[in-house]
Amino acid sequence: MGAKVTVTVAAQDNQLIESILTSNSVQENLISDILQEVKTRKLDGVNIDFEYTGDADDSLQTEFTFFSKKLATALKQQNPNAQLSLSIMPLAARNKDLYDFKKLVPVYDHFIGMSYDYYGQSSDIAGPVAPMNGFKEGNYFFDVATTYSDYLQNIPKDRLIMGVPTYGWEWAVANGSTIKSSTYPADSPDSYAAVISYARGREDSDLKPNQCQWDPISEETWCWFTDKTTGIDHQVWIADNKMIQTRFDFANKQDFEGVALWTLGLDKNYPDIWNMLNSTFAK
Repeated sequence: MGAKVTVTVAAQDNQLIESILTSNSVQENLISDILQEVKTRKLDGVNIDFEYTGDADDSLQTEFTFFSKKLATALKQQNPNAQLSLSIMPLAARNKDLYDFKKLVPVYDHFIGMSYDYYGQSSDIAGPVAPMNGFKEGNYFFDVATTYSDYLQNIPKDRLIMGVPTYGWEWAVANGSTIKSSTYPADSPDSYAAVISYARGREDSDLKPNQCQWDPISEETWCWFTDKTTGIDHQVWIADNKMIQTRFDFANKQDFEGVALWTLGLDKNYPDIWNMLNSTFAK
């Protein structure tokens, strides 16, 4: 089809990440395996997705930069046209993370902002998966606009790819008709949280138009209904066409390198997202 394909190397456990970054031999083995995968499958590049939780020691940050440089050098030696990208979490430029962006910008070709899951499974309120605004005013604990403002302090805009979610979340809540309603604690028998895909957001008969509304702050649609079996209210924040188009428009206005959908397939056979991509970016 002519599409370029890269392999993602993901580590989402602190102990695993530390075991990689504190051992030269483990790094060498990992890099060797990555290069073999790229060569065997004739891939076009590599994406690194190391999601460290909490503050990282200075030594880990130094080691991550060292690992990144070794990988980039080896990858480009094998294939000068191969692309190396780094997935970064929303608070990566604000918290003491693995990333020293000033040193990493010369190493990575692209930086993919994972600008989603601001509210998710463990949230104590039902909220937008990717609120565009509201952080400075105290409406939301963080937002997409501030995320990219932080990134741009060190990352050139033409290296930034904006992550756009094709899903939302559904929670059991205390009062569904009240925006940002409290969710039930994880240890409660009434606790419920589940991903709601773009396709399900269009097809779920529980999501009545008269019980859905647009939040102009987060620029997302939220709905509510009462579960027929349990009698408990549910609040649902969905990724619909209007929500996704606002993210595409933001990326286009900011002149970023592009957008990245998380995740492919959640739109089933609906063509809308691809049509919006075409009309927004392929002019």
